[in-house]
Amino acid sequence: MQKNRHDADYDPNAYFFKSQVLEMISVAEAAISGFQRSSRKDRRAFAVYVLLNLRS
Repeated sequence: MQKNRHDADYDPNAYFFKSQVLEMISVAEAAISGFQRSSRKDRRAFAVYVLLNLRS
């Protein structure tokens, strides 16, 4: 998703079909919805992971 966003913003030759964009929106909305449905503890752990860039 981030690469597509970057391409859309900065690549003048980037082209997306409406069907592709609608599918990307659906995928992003599903990811956000899944995140919101997770427990507060899990959301907090994820935030710490992202902020501190922890790697196993």
